[in-house]
Amino acid sequence: MSELITVMGALGNVGNPLVECLLNRKMLVRATHYNPKRVTKRFGNKVEAILFDCTDTSTMAATLMGTDRLFLIRPLHSTDVEKCIYLSPI
Repeated sequence: MSELITVMGALGNVGNPLVECLLNRKMLVRATHYNPKRVTKRFGNKVEAILFDCTDTSTMAATLMGTDRLFLIRPLHSTDVEKCIYLSPI
């Protein structure tokens, strides 16, 4: 069984091609975005699209549940680094 790889910011300049690469390698991908409908529009049902907002800790547990590997780059526009990198207990 394939490991679940969660890609934060799956529609970004780095995340988007990363998701494509992982899918081409037949990897199991959870793609996060503040608007999961946009992820589904971009990748269809090839990924698990899930809501993630780095300033809303209530979205973190569901996003990370079951994740084996995580790809995360802090958004450059984030001015509140503590909120962005805070990971609540799962």
